Amino acid sequence: VLGLMANNAIHGAEAGNGLKSILSSLVKPTKNGAQALKDLGQENLIGNGRPMERIEETTFCDERERFYVDAYNEKFAKCSTEYPQKMIDWLERKKLTKVARELDWRWHDGKVFKGWREGIVIPHRKSWSGDDIDYVRIREWNGEGFDKPKGSFKMTIEPYFSTFRPNTVQFLVEGESDSASIYAHGGSAIGIPGATSKKAINTVLATFNDLPFVKSVIVCGDNDEAGEEMNKLVLEAGKKIAPRLIIRPFKHRLAEKGTDINDEHVKGLLRLPVQFTANYGANYD
Repeated sequence: VLGLMANNAIHGAEAGNGLKSILSSLVKPTKNGAQALKDLGQENLIGNGRPMERIEETTFCDERERFYVDAYNEKFAKCSTEYPQKMIDWLERKKLTKVARELDWRWHDGKVFKGWREGIVIPHRKSWSGDDIDYVRIREWNGEGFDKPKGSFKMTIEPYFSTFRPNTVQFLVEGESDSASIYAHGGSAIGIPGATSKKAINTVLATFNDLPFVKSVIVCGDNDEAGEEMNKLVLEAGKKIAPRLIIRPFKHRLAEKGTDINDEHVKGLLRLPVQFTANYGANYD
């Protein structure tokens, strides 16, 4: 269904809301709708009127939120592709300068987004199959580095697919820096907005389970309590939502508490087996 929508230029929230309406009508169809399903020999699709938990867990933004998405994208176009030295220095410390330009990270001077300090503007997609930006998140400069992301969807359940590649192995990570680090090594990463966001985790696993080329998922929680909880939630949810997938935790090479994928990338410890990046040739290393 989503493929047909995409072929007819229906993407993002519009497609999500359309799909939700379709599935909701199957739960409690009109009299004519029920008869049409019976005529097609698909009466087994008719629901019993009870709410569909899976749909509610993966709903997309409503029209009010969509307005803000469009507004933020309009402002994103005004952000600079020329980085100031302090952003370059930060990216160099993270070893993400090249990747940031590939992913179209931008800089705003504190005037583009009213009431927000200057900082990095990071575009995100909410669908693995589209190239359009669905929303942006901002990391404000605090004088020494960048604060945690903010944005029109800072409380969202939606994961971001900005570093997704159609590979058999997918990495599930926390945050943009980790996602970009996997991408820098030729891998495919999906970011979760909050390590313990059950709804975002369910959304990703349901997506992967429906993609036939995805065979396994490596969950990369940080070396802290939240990261451990994220790994646990993904493993538990995977048994119910994505039973055909092989899901296993990432083996960190740094043992220090609070370290993450990007720390291993910076120290030259991050290596992805060739089969994880085979669709793209050799690693960037």
